[in-house]
Amino acid sequence: MSEIKKFFIHYSHFFTGQTIATLFGFISFPVFTRILTQGEYGIMSLVATTIALLVALTKGGLSGGIVRYYAEYNTSQEQRDIFSSTIFFRGLIIACIAVLLYLLVLQFPPTLLGLNEEIVSYFMIMAVYVFIRPMNIIVLNLLQTSGKTILFNIVTILERGAPVFFSILLLLYVIGQFAGYFGGLVLGELTVSLVLFIWFFSTYKVNIKKVSYKLSLDLISFGLPLLLSEILYLLLSYLDRYLIFALKGEDALGVYSVGHNMAFYVSNILMVSLTSTIIPLYTSTYQNEGREKTEAFLSKAVHYMLILLIPTWFGYCALAEDIFIDFTSEKYASAAAFSPIILLGSFCFGMNSIFSAGLFLQKKTKQISAILCAGFVVNILTNLLLIPKYGVLGSAFASLLGYVVVIILTILFSNRHIAITVSFTHILYYLGLSGGMFFILSQIEMESHWFNLIVKVVCGAAIITLGALYKEKEVLERLKEKML
Repeated sequence: MSEIKKFFIHYSHFFTGQTIATLFGFISFPVFTRILTQGEYGIMSLVATTIALLVALTKGGLSGGIVRYYAEYNTSQEQRDIFSSTIFFRGLIIACIAVLLYLLVLQFPPTLLGLNEEIVSYFMIMAVYVFIRPMNIIVLNLLQTSGKTILFNIVTILERGAPVFFSILLLLYVIGQFAGYFGGLVLGELTVSLVLFIWFFSTYKVNIKKVSYKLSLDLISFGLPLLLSEILYLLLSYLDRYLIFALKGEDALGVYSVGHNMAFYVSNILMVSLTSTIIPLYTSTYQNEGREKTEAFLSKAVHYMLILLIPTWFGYCALAEDIFIDFTSEKYASAAAFSPIILLGSFCFGMNSIFSAGLFLQKKTKQISAILCAGFVVNILTNLLLIPKYGVLGSAFASLLGYVVVIILTILFSNRHIAITVSFTHILYYLGLSGGMFFILSQIEMESHWFNLIVKVVCGAAIITLGALYKEKEVLERLKEKML
């Protein structure tokens, strides 16, 4: 089976799982935006952002190490035991230390933390989450890397659905207070943990005597720069929320978070699926077939991803106002003005999983971190410059600029090791096709926002499908073969 065919198969698996999982977000999204005030939604976003940063720190860089070293330790039962034992116990120790430090910090008076006592109580509830989530991610990465895409999708769906179910249950019916939302997140993560560790302990053996000092050092040396990269990525994605909270207050943060989250729902369906698929595939291709085959595979992957991403962004621009009115209510309609900017930045950064292949394969993790650091500096400086004058719109542009800096620097440095070619004629064609679609959709106006949304989606999909089939002769021929 060719690598590009394998890419489509694996991507379709992850895409299906991400789509179903994201539907749970769409179920909860209109619920929370309607029952919570803008200020409460802002606080919810602040807590979630902080916990995401802490979880990344608590993983200790293991995620990238699992992907990179799995193939080397999958050669015999003894090697697999060493690998599973090392990542499990190392992850467990780091998680215990992280939670103790987390609880210690929360003992400081709330005023020193810049929070009130109520918000601190929400962070206390999330202490269990800070311990469980990193361990779940370690097992989830092992599941993904071992090629168990169907089980991975099932767990991904559960991972999104269980917290939504328990959060709504506790918030509306059991506790009836805002704290119930955070308790639901913890219960949901415990449910995911149960499933993951049943699979883990039934598949791998864990023995503390088999923990490898060498593998631990390899994971640390490879993973720490990637940990820094992940922290910088999260800061690139979420630092603006802290700045908006500090400069504009809870209500402005609530509006921004709604626009940000909607864009990330769309982005995650496409880009998380890409990352989950592409890294294991190009790592395997490089090890087994060399640089030339890897370059050809990645160039083809970029070609098809652009066919998907360019029309999606133009379509989102055309649908944004209807989406926010239908899903979040009129009080968040202003998010339609800046959410497409956030989505564009997210798409740019998501493509980094392809364009950074050369740096990743050559273990140039320090360069990856340096590039992200440059994007982070640009992001924070432009946020500080634009937020006071332009508010949430300025923050959206600042985030986009930070992502653009990262993708440009990544291409410049990574192409020295793995050269990925992109056809500018190809890009111009889909920009023109998508621009035409946008113009047509902008002329459609129905009385009902829901009906307006449905008609625009159907028309937009038809235009892009016909335009893509006209351009992509290879895809058209394969479709004809399957139909005959």
